[in-house]
Amino acid sequence: MTKQVSNLENKNKLNNLNKGYKLYKLERYEDALKEFDMAVAINEENMFGEAYLGKGASLSLICQRELAEEAYMTVP
Repeated sequence: MTKQVSNLENKNKLNNLNKGYKLYKLERYEDALKEFDMAVAINEENMFGEAYLGKGASLSLICQRELAEEAYMTVP
């Protein structure tokens, strides 16, 4: 059962990550940021580096430089 939950979490994480990048490409940075945050929140113990990179890029483009820097510094 634990393995099934883990597999589902990984799938959801990837879905959020992919959706975040699609929204980012559409210049919908705040929506992208929400998706990257959801990808990170699914499993905070196993940091999800790509989500933090997307989060940092999105924050940077909506003029949230300090928060962007924090996101970049969190990348494992």
